[in-house]
Amino acid sequence: NNELKGGKIGSNQEICYNTKPAAFTSTTAGSGGRGTAVYSWEYSTNGTNWTTIGSSNSSGYTYNVALTQTTKFRRKFNNTCTPAVYSDTITVTVNNELKGGKIGSNQEICYNTKPAAFTSTTAGSGGRGTAVYSWEYSTNGTNWTTIGSSNSAAYTYNVALTQTTKFRRKFNNTCTPAVYSDTITVTVNNELKGGKIGSNQEICYNTKPAAFTSTAPASGGNTAGYTYYWQYSIDNGVSWIYIDNSNTLDYTPTAALTQTTQYRRMVTNTCGTDSTSPATVTVRSAALYNYPDIRVRVCPDEDVEVNLSKYIDTLDLLSVVWESLSGVPINSTTGVIPANKLVASRVYTFTYTASNPCASDVKRKLYLETLNNGKMRPLKDVVVMCYEHAEAVNINQLFGIDAGNGSWTYQSFTAGDVDNYVTKSPVTSLYSGAVVMDGVAIFNNIAAKPYHGVAEARQVTFTYTPAINSCLAGKSFTMTVVLTPNILN
Repeated sequence: NNELKGGKIGSNQEICYNTKPAAFTSTTAGSGGRGTAVYSWEYSTNGTNWTTIGSSNSSGYTYNVALTQTTKFRRKFNNTCTPAVYSDTITVTVNNELKGGKIGSNQEICYNTKPAAFTSTTAGSGGRGTAVYSWEYSTNGTNWTTIGSSNSAAYTYNVALTQTTKFRRKFNNTCTPAVYSDTITVTVNNELKGGKIGSNQEICYNTKPAAFTSTAPASGGNTAGYTYYWQYSIDNGVSWIYIDNSNTLDYTPTAALTQTTQYRRMVTNTCGTDSTSPATVTVRSAALYNYPDIRVRVCPDEDVEVNLSKYIDTLDLLSVVWESLSGVPINSTTGVIPANKLVASRVYTFTYTASNPCASDVKRKLYLETLNNGKMRPLKDVVVMCYEHAEAVNINQLFGIDAGNGSWTYQSFTAGDVDNYVTKSPVTSLYSGAVVMDGVAIFNNIAAKPYHGVAEARQVTFTYTPAINSCLAGKSFTMTVVLTPNILN
């Protein structure tokens, strides 16, 4: 019989850690000897000690076990003839296990600031091919979000953080699945807050405010330590002035105040500066000389109440008591006059007594003048008047309410038919030189002339425009006066 020969099997392989090799093929079958061919496969991790693989009786073979180290394989062949012979040996090279490497250490930062750059202390390793990195973050350590454009071993996260966040680096190459570096935690300090101080105060002129106590200390920021100091402002918080020797939680002002002043406590630490809400010290006047007698004008409205309190400055007043001297009802506390209690073109007198804890009561008067309330109207649209010689006619008296201050204009017409008041073209002045002064029309001997056998009439249209400070401002009222002679010439 021919000599036994083991034949040849497929070529060497290179695989990733913990993966299975490709099927081993038979390129040349075993030969020689006689009888039925018997195959079995063996493996070795050192090339010396070989282990038979059970159920491997075939010329080709698929090894269905993931490898974690480089391993050699060969095929054993025999038949009736012995001893058995072997094929050539193939090597399955297993790449080193993928390892994510290590990144820089944990950080502690201030609220709403950016972390320092994350460094790579150990690069990712294992597998084969080009290294591929990406970075991820998580606020709970469970759900991770990939950071775009982060393909580098080290990375600078350019976003300010407002809560504690974890970061890790992802690594892979030709081999998968990807692996991760260790995780670093960026601890974000709570937002720095200045705390709270005591409430607002009201004091008398040239006295000292009470001490401001701390109702809540500063919090947040780097809690290693806080530095306090106090400030004051006399322009309603536009600018603030540092107070010397005020590095305490509480503060007692040492100076008497002559104007309203605000105070606040500042806090600083490595995370910045913050302040409390300001406390306002209202300084009341030592006297009420700023409250003179007042004269105001209003337009009465039947449906609207009138509030007199809005016409006085209440900055230094603790209370105001109202009294009516004109019989009109008024709320003594609020200064409100009910609706439909005022009549147009009247002056009402009220007193108000001002009080504060720093001065004696002072009583002053408020005079309330009601203007024309918008009800002025002619008694008639057309008035017929007889005349025969110079006379003065008060146009104001033909209106339902005294017109008050304002301006008058007029146009003169002639009429051919007294009964129908047929008008002709207007002229720029009255026929015989009549004028209007302060609402009085003066007719100077307007002569009656025959007109086709009928006495000629004069028709004058008067227009009244109220003064700008009247409740009727923006309105105008028109009345026509027909002058008809009582003697025919």
